[in-house]
Amino acid sequence: MHELTGMIEDNYFDLIITWLQESSYFDNKNILWKEIFHSNNAVFIHKSHPLFYEEIDSFSAFKQYPFLTLSPAIYPHYYHLLESVCKAHGFTPLISTSVSNTNSVYYNLTLGKGQLLADALICDWESSDIRKVEMEGLGESGLIVAWNPDNKNPLIDNIIQLITN
Repeated sequence: MHELTGMIEDNYFDLIITWLQESSYFDNKNILWKEIFHSNNAVFIHKSHPLFYEEIDSFSAFKQYPFLTLSPAIYPHYYHLLESVCKAHGFTPLISTSVSNTNSVYYNLTLGKGQLLADALICDWESSDIRKVEMEGLGESGLIVAWNPDNKNPLIDNIIQLITN
């Protein structure tokens, strides 16, 4: 998903579907977007995590455990999201691993190298080894459609109307 934001700007695609957090990359660029659907974030934990089998009713339960993160140098908006959610719950995140893409973050999650704050609906990573912990106060998320208005045509208009209404 993350590579699509540059590709729409460079006219590789007429439109893209991406994560809501990517929308800030379109600021001050000739890219328009609309939300397709809204969701919330969740925390994903590996079965080796001490809280995997526990009842969790507060995000602050994750305070003492390290997070996986996308690199702040490459994806500053993701890191800002993680920091702001943690700060809202009274702590600064401990970072175990910072990676350059979602494939790497997922791989590290499957190895139990940390917990991950991510979109509850977009990430289909829940399994017998990965638990998705959903609760209030983890930030808003969702999917958006984005397009370059210079490339817009009737077909693109129809697609945007179909998926946003």
